[in-house]
Amino acid sequence: MTGDGWGGDFARWGLGGAAILALHVAAGYWIVNAAERGDMAGVPEPVMIDLAPAPEPAAAPSEGADASSQGEEAAEEPEVEPEPEPEPEPEPEPEPEPEPEPEPEFTPPDFQELPPVEDFSDLIPEPIAAPDFEAPPLTELPPITDFSELLPDSALLLSASERPMSRPVRRAPEPEPEPQRQQTRREEPQQQQQQRQQPARQQTQQSQQPQQQQSRQGAQQQQRAAGGGSGQPQGSSAPSARQMASWQSRVQSRVASHMSRTRVPGVRGGTVTIQVRISLSPGGGASAQLVSSTGNAQVDQAVARQAARMPNLPAPPDGQAKTLTLPIRISLR
Repeated sequence: MTGDGWGGDFARWGLGGAAILALHVAAGYWIVNAAERGDMAGVPEPVMIDLAPAPEPAAAPSEGADASSQGEEAAEEPEVEPEPEPEPEPEPEPEPEPEPEPEPEFTPPDFQELPPVEDFSDLIPEPIAAPDFEAPPLTELPPITDFSELLPDSALLLSASERPMSRPVRRAPEPEPEPQRQQTRREEPQQQQQQRQQPARQQTQQSQQPQQQQSRQGAQQQQRAAGGGSGQPQGSSAPSARQMASWQSRVQSRVASHMSRTRVPGVRGGTVTIQVRISLSPGGGASAQLVSSTGNAQVDQAVARQAARMPNLPAPPDGQAKTLTLPIRISLR
């Protein structure tokens, strides 16, 4: 290789290196200027630049061809222009807050001086005199002896029981007529039996007479002691005081059991005490009537209806009609 060949190669390499160096210097200068502009704008933005490495030169057959190709490549490579960066949008300035309105100054009103008060009695109004009032005279009401008069007639429609006073006596069934032949045959032995029984009956009657006399005398003494022997029929013994007390307690318990079934619509709870008049027949038939009031007309009507449905009660032991007034305690349910 000649000296001209080596000199041409150095010249081409030198031109290529100078071109690359110039590009690097230009790019660095542009980056510095862009950074300064970004700092001045207040919004720094990074800039990315890709620098492609220089291509390796191909081995040229001759120095002249290498120099011409190096010059063409340098001429063909355009300078890389950086993309223009968008300018940052300015931030909107905050609106100023409205200033508060000044409060109006308070000016107290002018007080009017009043004349001094010497006598406070003039400020108090005079009392109004009350009108004359005379109480009307009170009318005295007659005392109530029978509370049943206060009840309506509809509540006492069933004051008497519709049941019979005494049970009717059952009639014995009439015997069927037998043939006359049997009657004639039976009459003879019956007459013989009656004749045989007559002396036995006489003996028994004679033995029972002293016992009957003793019982009659004892009954008369009891009647005299009780004070009720004059009003009873002859031949009947008067009941003792214990029998009358036992009978009255049974009547009262039966009446209390019947009246405890009283139902008052709309009223529940509580107890009331009433007085019921019971009229008893000799056979035990009973009729009841309310003779006191509970103070509640609805309760009185319900109690009167229940008393009007009084069933038969134990018959008096002396066989005479009785009238009792019993206090009854009822629990309302």
